[in-house]
Amino acid sequence: MIGKKDGMPVWDRAINTTKKAITSTIKARGSSINDTIIFIPLVLENTQYVNAFILAKLNDSIQLNLYRSSDYVNHEFGTLQDTSNSAEKFALQFMLLDFETFGYSNFKVIDNRLFSNGNSSSIKQKKVHIDHNNSITNARGSIKILDYEVCTTTKTLNCSSNAACCASEGVEPGTCSACEGVCWSSNTICIKQTILVIVDDWGGGGIIPTTTGGGGGGGGSSTEPQQPCNPTPSLDNGLVPCLTGKEKGWIAEPIEIFPKNPCTVIDSLLKKSFFTPLYKSMRDSVTRNYEMGMFFKNPFEGRIDFGITRGPQDSLSIEYTIPAVTVDGFVHNHYNHPNRYSVFSGSDLYTLYHYFKSGKISDTKIFTFGLVTDSTSYILMINDTTAFRRFGEKYLEENPDLFDGLILTYDITSSKPAVENEIQFLKILKQFTNQSVSIFKGNSDFTEFKRIEYSYDSNTIKHFPCN
Repeated sequence: MIGKKDGMPVWDRAINTTKKAITSTIKARGSSINDTIIFIPLVLENTQYVNAFILAKLNDSIQLNLYRSSDYVNHEFGTLQDTSNSAEKFALQFMLLDFETFGYSNFKVIDNRLFSNGNSSSIKQKKVHIDHNNSITNARGSIKILDYEVCTTTKTLNCSSNAACCASEGVEPGTCSACEGVCWSSNTICIKQTILVIVDDWGGGGIIPTTTGGGGGGGGSSTEPQQPCNPTPSLDNGLVPCLTGKEKGWIAEPIEIFPKNPCTVIDSLLKKSFFTPLYKSMRDSVTRNYEMGMFFKNPFEGRIDFGITRGPQDSLSIEYTIPAVTVDGFVHNHYNHPNRYSVFSGSDLYTLYHYFKSGKISDTKIFTFGLVTDSTSYILMINDTTAFRRFGEKYLEENPDLFDGLILTYDITSSKPAVENEIQFLKILKQFTNQSVSIFKGNSDFTEFKRIEYSYDSNTIKHFPCN
């Protein structure tokens, strides 16, 4: 029943954490004082969202509970305190599972009772953006915390009546939606918060679903009045949505693959007065005995903020600290050490992944990660955040030495000509990153960067000019 009705488990996307067990008895020697909590997402066939999840609690015994996305209506609306279960926290639990399973980070709220600001009748659009921090350890054990942002858009009618507004624009009364943008003005407010969202007891549930219905009683009718509801909850009229018990109050927004042409980003950077001199300064520094790196902020508007970092002398590394603010780009060099690579190293890829995982990239659509040596220069850009996350988890996080092992396997060395190392590095990117990154190669004076790609057919490098 679970497979057909509620979905199949996606085991490798399960969230695993621990919590200090609450017990009134003394534990036997060798038994754990912690509960292992596992959230197992369930996905229906031919769908791309989490429909339900199994909550497994393991210690001396195994406790299993099944929760469906539509169950959020069973909880109180409007509370987000750590000590209280709520419809909002239940929704965020599912959003986190969608984030971990499919990479969704933006959600449109359908049920305006969720994340209410006390003026929901005037809100025409509500969205939630999520990202999670690293695990933290406190009295509850190891628990993931979630950063989330709720954006509400309020629309105001700019005339005395819909009919008058529509008439003034030559639109028949009754079709006022066609006047939107003329008759309406909008204002969007975003509030960002952090919450402990991993809840291990939602009440109810059950691994064997219960059924509803049954035999009828003798006559009569409910004494509770029928409340009016909105049959089209995406068009808010101030009433709560009419729910059938199967819908959930939010939908994930599709992930854009190649959401912005990377060439557009590169061309925009090349037009900025700081960009070419920045890369030239990296090349001028390769004669020193340490690596240099620099991150930058706001490359497309406003004042440019830089942060400089450097590595230890005679070392092929940089001791960098993740900045307190999010950044839009990073560039570093490989100085003329006998063992330096002419292409990105495994440590370089880990640095990019670490910035990404830590939530310190302002916008992956425009973030650039650069390398400069005495004879080469490259820029990496992330194309597909879901694929890049999975690549990083497999090759950079679970076994940090695995990517360096690939570099050795593909015979990339400091003594090889740069063009040979380049071919081998492009082979690695093509085979192992699942097209999650694009790489660009710069000319000698950093005034042009071309996207490059390895071709299996010709065993050569293909160049794709941006302009």
